[in-house]
Amino acid sequence: MKREADKSNMTGGDFYRIFPDMGVCDPHVHIYNGKAWLFSTHDRGPGQPIFRMDDWRIFSSDDLVNWKLEATVRPEDTFLGPCEECYAVDSARRNGKYYFYFSHQQFRTGVMVSEKGPAGPYNDVLGEPLLPPRLAETPSYDPTVFVDDDENQTPYIMWGYTLGTDHYYIARLNEDMISLAEEPKMVEIENGWQNDASWISKFGGVYYLNSHEGDYATSNSIYGPYSYRGKICQDCFTDHGTFFTFRNQLYFTYAVPENFGRNEPLDRYFRTMKIVYAHLKENGEIVTDDFIKKVGVGHYDAGWDFIESEWYFDASDGIVKKENGDGFTLAEITNGAHVTFPKIKNVPEKAKLRICVSNGNDAPCTVEIRKENENGRLLGTCTVESTGGFDAYQAFDVQLKNTAGTFGLCFVFKSESPEALRFDRFSFIENPMKGRMTMKKAISVSLTALLPLGLSVPAFAASIYESDQIPTGSVRMIAHMGYSAVAPANTLPSYIAAGESDFWGAECDIQRTADGVWILMHNDTVDAMTDGTGPVIEKTYAEMMELNVDAGNNIDQYPGLKVATLQQYLDVCKAYGLHPVIEIKANADPVYMDEVAAILSARAEKDMFYVISFGREICVRMKTLMPELRVYYLISYEDVSREDIDFALESGLDGMDIHVFLPEDYVKDVVNSGLDVFVWTIDDLDNAERLYNLGVNAITTNSLTQEKPEGSISQKTKWFFRDFFYKIKMSFKTLIDKIKN
Repeated sequence: MKREADKSNMTGGDFYRIFPDMGVCDPHVHIYNGKAWLFSTHDRGPGQPIFRMDDWRIFSSDDLVNWKLEATVRPEDTFLGPCEECYAVDSARRNGKYYFYFSHQQFRTGVMVSEKGPAGPYNDVLGEPLLPPRLAETPSYDPTVFVDDDENQTPYIMWGYTLGTDHYYIARLNEDMISLAEEPKMVEIENGWQNDASWISKFGGVYYLNSHEGDYATSNSIYGPYSYRGKICQDCFTDHGTFFTFRNQLYFTYAVPENFGRNEPLDRYFRTMKIVYAHLKENGEIVTDDFIKKVGVGHYDAGWDFIESEWYFDASDGIVKKENGDGFTLAEITNGAHVTFPKIKNVPEKAKLRICVSNGNDAPCTVEIRKENENGRLLGTCTVESTGGFDAYQAFDVQLKNTAGTFGLCFVFKSESPEALRFDRFSFIENPMKGRMTMKKAISVSLTALLPLGLSVPAFAASIYESDQIPTGSVRMIAHMGYSAVAPANTLPSYIAAGESDFWGAECDIQRTADGVWILMHNDTVDAMTDGTGPVIEKTYAEMMELNVDAGNNIDQYPGLKVATLQQYLDVCKAYGLHPVIEIKANADPVYMDEVAAILSARAEKDMFYVISFGREICVRMKTLMPELRVYYLISYEDVSREDIDFALESGLDGMDIHVFLPEDYVKDVVNSGLDVFVWTIDDLDNAERLYNLGVNAITTNSLTQEKPEGSISQKTKWFFRDFFYKIKMSFKTLIDKIKN
């Protein structure tokens, strides 16, 4: 179903802004005395050349929609003095005092103390850093303070980044919260990430560690080692993501560029804050809602096609979110429990409500719908008899007695059974507001989401190929190194372009850096793609990030474009529903295939992945490490033989990715072998139609719509000669075999 987005606070973009044009970023939210307190950094304004932050700000809120500025903390009140690099902060409470941890650029971290409350005033009691520069083998910034739920409520501080060879570090804090109780310990993350900033949470006795951009890992010990689990939430940069729990609801908050969605170059250095609901699956995976990324939390609209029960703002203790199909339902609802949804806009007079619930009891459950809260005016009731089981959901209609307007609804459940019922969703029916501004498909990464500062994507072709002889959808179209006809090959813009242009899949080439980061690059040196020189394997990831991509189609539209990582490429593919086709270069050391397999295995969408390689040992190794992965043997047009097909079959591979110039008889042999057949690289419709008629499964192309240079030889002509000479070659081979026998 489609839902409509509340655009009243979207200010020229396509998502709800809590703080429009205020530069509120690096959000850390803590709940003190029943209220949400936001500790944030403060981007100076749009158009800055780099992060410029002159102070820190503290806000409070009762409803996560309306926020009050409580205090501005200035660097002049600390040992720093005047400073324009007031980086990320965090907060903690202990022994009646409040602690404000702040970082100065990537250099050091200090701490201030308040005895009055979370709004301060705060005093710099140390007058020097708590974490001095390079206290450990990582920068001393981006502090995260975590108070455990053990008997002693043990406090810890974590800091640093995982870029290059650096790691996060953690240390226990003393009771005074302003000194370390132990030497810093390195945090190990198995199959981890290259990123900065950290956040620690604990759910169900398991420690969750997440990064600046939403990668997360779990451990049974706060010190680790942590095992990589995936991404929490992929959005535009997903900056400084953190969790908090408020009124029995779990939230994930993060920052994105303020002008995200405004059809202009992204300004990474002027950010705004988002909050989304977060949900824990039974296997420990954390998921979020794409729709909520657009509309925000704590407010609703009667014009939406439905409101999911797990989007509640307030729920009684004991109510839990339980997996139900591809979503969640509310379970363990007991007698007298309530669930509240405030600020529902466009509620019509005498509204008719439809609730979707299940009742696995013999006894009925009465659902009261009250205005605003559990003690509010009764608007309507509904009796839910047994539905035949807690997995058997039915819809029940309730006529409300209300005036039109904006107000909250509270569902109160009355039952004699231990579990009253399960609550899936509700909607307003016969509502004239439905369908008034249908929201476009919500995706995790927009057109410009993963581009570097100041980049924009030009208008791309609406379709990939134009042919009456190739029925749409009957053969899979793969974008060669992304949509490389319109954006630099093997870069994020080319893959975003592929996603915008209806490709089925997108092919990439990966290479390994000196410190084990897998990046996208065709050649084994950086010379052809960037303004640098030298072998990829001799450069660290940090050194790669100092280079700019300076080659490819429309490169002038992408100043400052950086080399992409395998993880970033997979993020874009996931956002657009593209099937990743990953070429592991034949020069790669098979010993490192464990690293690639670990990256792919950790992704929820791994069933969409294809790996191709010219390296036989690489193909076999990847198939051994990931039997469920589709692995294809990649071959060119030189020295091919039936033995290549036999190798693919005997090795248990899933298919072959063959060159367009291979003869027609050879293509038929591969098709008839039962292997899947991909073909590369086809840039004219004649050969695309020919291969479709031969039964190939996928065609890799730069662009079937691009024009050929005047005077060039068509692929059709080249194929004719290839086929002609191949048949002569096979005739001679047959003759020689007969003579030998």
